[in-house]
Amino acid sequence: MISAIIIGRGGSKGLPGKNKTAINNIPLMIYPIKAAMNCKEIDKVFFSSEDKELRALADIHTNLEIELINRPKALSTDEAIADDVFKHAKKYITKKYGEQEALVLMFANAVGITSVMLTEMIEIYKSKNVDSICTVSQYQEFSPFRVRKISSGLLYPYVNNMDWEGTNSNRDSFEKSYIYDCSAAVINPNNLTKEMQEISKPPQLWLGQYILPYGKYRDIPCLDIDFFWQIPQMKMWLKKYWID
Repeated sequence: MISAIIIGRGGSKGLPGKNKTAINNIPLMIYPIKAAMNCKEIDKVFFSSEDKELRALADIHTNLEIELINRPKALSTDEAIADDVFKHAKKYITKKYGEQEALVLMFANAVGITSVMLTEMIEIYKSKNVDSICTVSQYQEFSPFRVRKISSGLLYPYVNNMDWEGTNSNRDSFEKSYIYDCSAAVINPNNLTKEMQEISKPPQLWLGQYILPYGKYRDIPCLDIDFFWQIPQMKMWLKKYWID
């Protein structure tokens, strides 16, 4: 059995009510839910939230075809981390349906995913001996070579122990930079165990150690929406690729 877990909470600092914010008259949270529902490789879809309004939206837009997980309030604060939310959902699913072959993890505010993409990702994951495969977008403008921090009122390189040879102010002069854009990840359920996370690569410990990148359909880079100014970017992506 392969299950999809979409997580979304009611509160948000950057974009209040972001998960129910609509693009093309469709709440953000419905895009990943529909992509998972329309993927033939996914047997069951779960939506985890503490917010009654979000859970009601999920029911209305899916004709009660997905299963809701009541997310604890302790995992619904600004300080709560997604890793713990996914663990809570996994525990619920395992207790009710048994061990899973794979888990598909998605965020309610990340709309850059379709059922076709999920199918391809699951097929690749099954064919490779890896811990996960996740969607990535190239963000050369946010390369570690360009990022700086402020200390004592002055700008300094954020990372000091880098090989700067051959780099200059041209952003294409250094290695390509990719970000896990949080649209989707297909993972081994064991990635969420304490033993595995002790040896996994931060910051997203649920991805494990051996991670395959999935960068198709990314000529328009994707992201999980947290601010109003990010909505136009994802509108462009949806206009070009949304099929579900």
